[in-house]
Amino acid sequence: MSSQTEDELTLKYNEHQHRKKATRVEKNMDKASAQTDPTFESATFDLQAILSTPCGLKSLTTIDQKFFEPGHSCMECDSMHSAIESAQKKTQIHVPSQWDTVIRLARKNKAYLVNPLRYSDFEDFKSFGDIMFNANKLDKTGKRVKFRNIVWFRYEKAHPDNVFFKYSMENSDFNSFSKNKQTRKASVTHVKKKYNKKILISSAKKKDLIDLCKSGVIPEEFWPFYEQTKISATDFRKQML
Repeated sequence: MSSQTEDELTLKYNEHQHRKKATRVEKNMDKASAQTDPTFESATFDLQAILSTPCGLKSLTTIDQKFFEPGHSCMECDSMHSAIESAQKKTQIHVPSQWDTVIRLARKNKAYLVNPLRYSDFEDFKSFGDIMFNANKLDKTGKRVKFRNIVWFRYEKAHPDNVFFKYSMENSDFNSFSKNKQTRKASVTHVKKKYNKKILISSAKKKDLIDLCKSGVIPEEFWPFYEQTKISATDFRKQML
């Protein structure tokens, strides 16, 4: 490794560590504000696991969406994930409905509250976003917005047509870009459901599952679940040919 390459890696590492400390300081400040200011609420979400859409009965004037430094996203909910993982190792999961019980009982002192979701509970925010939002944005200075570098979004009720953002937690000034009103369609008034029916599996997937039943890997009491699972219409037509 050349000295120049080593210096570049050292510089990137130091910058990464600096951003990590800055995000943790910002997180601690938010936690402190939530404990002392009754008008301020703070929540952390794992964006890889859930769709973080703010929803509630309270009137919100400002929403701040902040992103942790990749690789250092330690959150309070991680303890819950660890408890569920430990509970799962002590049992066997043969059908999806068993996860409800495993998750509920993962915490010994007070059982977790589980809200099972069905296919009708999922909404298609991607299609809605494609219609309502254009990613090729220019900020207020005329420069192209680098969405992958944004660490902080702010949405204000007083400015519904503007999105405020920062590339650094330490920068005190927000930049902004305007929503593209031309891309809005009057007919789009709500987010559509993602699925209108249960998600079907392929015939190859069902065959593998049935083989697991016949081989005894899946206990017999769970066979009806897999035997009654429907395959997609395309695969069904192929079987009939």
